Amino acid sequence: MRVALLGDVHANLPALEAVLEHAARQRVKALWNVGDFVGYGAFPDEVVTRLRHASWNALSIVGNYDLKVPLWGRRNQTGVLVAQSHITLDSRARPGPASTS
Repeated sequence: MRVALLGDVHANLPALEAVLEHAARQRVKALWNVGDFVGYGAFPDEVVTRLRHASWNALSIVGNYDLKVPLWGRRNQTGVLVAQSHITLDSRARPGPASTS
């Protein structure tokens, strides 16, 4: 089985889309995300949504940066503030893919 290993997306939707398109061309059957999918980039909610609705089996580990984004997270870093202001409550509650099967 072909597996795509992904990490440190940091809310960079254009880069994520390029990687997912490449993975599809390689006939990947599973996506393993090692975390930090939100962060510095401009698209935290879109990245979470895209990973949640990936067309293949997805498994995700929440990264250290991802843990800072929920409302109860630290608010003293600019990147965290940007991510918090651009992500929905649903994506904050469940940042990983919707299913692991």
